[in-house]
Amino acid sequence: MVSLINVLHIGRFGIVLTGFFLYKDYKPIKIIRNRYPLSNFKGNENNPLIKIRDQEILKGYITDNKKWTTKLFRDEKNLKIDLDFIKKSKGFKGKTYLGNWLAIPKMEVKGSIYIDDIRINANGLGYHDHNIYPIYAPFKTRGYYFGKLDLDSNHLTWARVIKNHNKEQLLAILSKNQEYFNIPQKSISYKILQEDKDHRKKIPTKFSLDINDDHIKLKLNIEPINYHYIGVSIAHYWRYHVRYKGEIEINSIKKKIDTIEITEYLKFF
Repeated sequence: MVSLINVLHIGRFGIVLTGFFLYKDYKPIKIIRNRYPLSNFKGNENNPLIKIRDQEILKGYITDNKKWTTKLFRDEKNLKIDLDFIKKSKGFKGKTYLGNWLAIPKMEVKGSIYIDDIRINANGLGYHDHNIYPIYAPFKTRGYYFGKLDLDSNHLTWARVIKNHNKEQLLAILSKNQEYFNIPQKSISYKILQEDKDHRKKIPTKFSLDINDDHIKLKLNIEPINYHYIGVSIAHYWRYHVRYKGEIEINSIKKKIDTIEITEYLKFF
């Protein structure tokens, strides 16, 4: 399941786009997308809180046992979401060529989803991020590749942000409990091994991620099981279900990797 809230605005003028995507066997089985005028949106700069049409759909709070939690709630036609995202790892923030990026890479998820009056109980792991990009970002950058990898007690978040043909950022953050380590760009290698065409655009369909650093050594091959195209105006976006295969070494402890995760590819124009 993926839930999105996108706010596009210049001053007081803009729109709010919401999206809900439910997948089964790596294919979308339910997609609900809505558009609202900016006047229907309310946010809070001091506390995590989002309202649309006076309905509270996201709220952050600290529980009685001091657990940082985000409540995600949606009540629309044929869709109801009532989920708690409980923070399990320390968040991080920084700047990329696109803008500001804040992420909490590992969250425990509990609650329920109701689709067409059918209840689906949710109990697993989730990821949350919050990005702030200037309105001109599509004209200054070409897009990004993004992925995450849960490694039991560790979590790896990685990205390749493309400014132009000659300039890019390679990012990798290793998280464990309430600590994280920002891996130097010189230690990261991301290669596209194969490309195919989808919706008249070239997209990667086989790639590799290697890290060679004092803290972590990683060799991964990444191949899509399926991918889902979502286009909005000049933004062309693919959400992949991929299989990661390879090996990781952290503090001289080696582990084989063979798992399935979600990755993203965004291309402007």
